[in-house]
This record gives sequence, structure tokens and C-alpha cells, in this order.
Amino acid sequence: AQGEAVQQLREALKILAERVLILEHMIGVHG
Repeated sequence: AQGEAVQQLREALKILAERVLILEHMIGVHG
């Protein structure tokens, strides 16, 4: 069960990181 939780956490972090990269890209373009 713990391994499954870790897997879900990794997926969430990966999605979050992608969103941050997109946000930085948009800010960089407009800035």
C-alpha cells in the first residue's frame, strides 16, 4: 500500500513540476 501511495505522490509531483515549468515559460515570454 505504501508503494502505491509513493507512486501517486510521484505522479502528482510530476504534474506539478510540469505546470510550474509552463508558468515560468509564460512569465518569461511576457516578461
